Amino acid sequence: MTGVDFGVTNSSLDLAFQGFSFDAHVVQVTINGHSLATANGNGRAPFSKQYVIPTSFLQEGANSIVFHAQNLTTSFFNSISVGFARKFAASQNRLGFYTQNYRLAKLEGFSSSNIRVFDMTAEGSPAQLSNLNVVQDGATFGITMPAGRGRLLYAVEDSGLLQAASITANDPALIATTAGVGDLIIISYKGWLTEAENWANYRRGQGFTVKVVEASEIFDEFNYGVLNSLSIRSFLQYAANNWQVAPRYVLLLGDASYDARNYEGFGNNNFVPTHIVNTIFTETGSDDSLADFDNDGLAEMAVGRIPARNAQSVTNAFAKVTAYETAAATMDARGVLFAYDRYDAANNYDFQAISTRLRDRLPPGTPVTMIGRSDTPPPPDTPQTLLISSMNSGKYVVNFAGHGSLGVWAAASFFSSNNVPSLTNANNQSIFTMLTCLNGYFLHANLVSLAENLVNSTNGGAVAAWASTGETTPDVQEIMATRFFTSISGGSIERLGDLVNDAKTTIPGGQDVRLSWALLGDPMLKVRTASTGDREQ
Repeated sequence: MTGVDFGVTNSSLDLAFQGFSFDAHVVQVTINGHSLATANGNGRAPFSKQYVIPTSFLQEGANSIVFHAQNLTTSFFNSISVGFARKFAASQNRLGFYTQNYRLAKLEGFSSSNIRVFDMTAEGSPAQLSNLNVVQDGATFGITMPAGRGRLLYAVEDSGLLQAASITANDPALIATTAGVGDLIIISYKGWLTEAENWANYRRGQGFTVKVVEASEIFDEFNYGVLNSLSIRSFLQYAANNWQVAPRYVLLLGDASYDARNYEGFGNNNFVPTHIVNTIFTETGSDDSLADFDNDGLAEMAVGRIPARNAQSVTNAFAKVTAYETAAATMDARGVLFAYDRYDAANNYDFQAISTRLRDRLPPGTPVTMIGRSDTPPPPDTPQTLLISSMNSGKYVVNFAGHGSLGVWAAASFFSSNNVPSLTNANNQSIFTMLTCLNGYFLHANLVSLAENLVNSTNGGAVAAWASTGETTPDVQEIMATRFFTSISGGSIERLGDLVNDAKTTIPGGQDVRLSWALLGDPMLKVRTASTGDREQ
């Protein structure tokens, strides 16, 4: 902070936190070595603390504030606001300020006499002030502003002028128009429009209407050019309510990141943003919320994402889809793999029993492979080697039930992202369904989830992966999965995105599983259950 007026006795400090663990929170606060009263909260609720502190506790320039939890609880820092009397001192040769009614204002701290002052009081009508007297004070320069009515002003020395990172011409082709049509909307990052059109032409060749939209067009028309996930939701809702052909499917071409503006420095990977939602256990990303117009946790369109960070990844994903849809092999020919975690006695989660009940939803005669983490095959085989071998045989669907995290099924010794390079089913890609936590967390700033690794792999893996971006419990997961396997076995729902949306309708109340389960893949992917009775749409 700069320009602190230490002649004023007191300043203010406002802190905000978010509780995460369920116990009482006691946070000790220290600013520049000075201890303050504790900030107290309870459970998973927000809490805050307001302080009046001596201005002498502050420092010109960098300041240090330390939070220390006095018990074994977890809470997150949310925001800090420091209120202090400030001199009219420039920072990096720039100064925005208010003048008080009929009082002088002495500006200081500019590096040269090339200072301009703009009156910003009238919104949209800035005016440069003239005939100002610039004076030198040692190595710096300043201006004494004459008394007058209070105004909003901005002063800048030539070297303090900012430049736009880029200037892009506005596309005159509007998307907020009732003339829009599209069974499928493809929202793509601007660098991959050629790849997006290839995907669109493939679906057009099947008789569907497709609209390709570059993501920044949505920001321009629905959020004044500012990147924001809710502008995508506003666009989709407008299309649903106003287009001549209301969209049924949405394909997002591009990865997303919780670090939307690359504050952590891992790269600008927020190509097509997702929406951040609160769930019972955690905050996470939700693509389905972009098409949930009535806020019941169920998307009104089938949404899928290709978590690509370059054009080649989009091309690879498209090749997987076309190969999958043109292959003659079906579920009753290729079979289904059920992998499951060991029995969790502490929570009474029997993942083998869950997998068995899901297996029983398949059509009679469907080839099924069951592999458990606790299995003891004859050496040299292990559950992991059997699992990888079965995946490499090209199962139509691969399902996992059990505990998990970002890149792991239960444990690295069972299956993890490290095993994806060992998959060789490039000509027989599988649909992966993951009844576990965080496998689908595609929005991490620098780590890649297991679902992403499977979808992005070119050696084998997944044509699509349906997994959670958050944390949920097996009982609710099974309800949803039961409907999914029943419906995919029945053969009446032919598109993967429709199967996903239909499965979520069975979850009674609550939005956690509905919103946190994401489809990484094409929502229009056509599935085939049996060798006979296929219907082309």
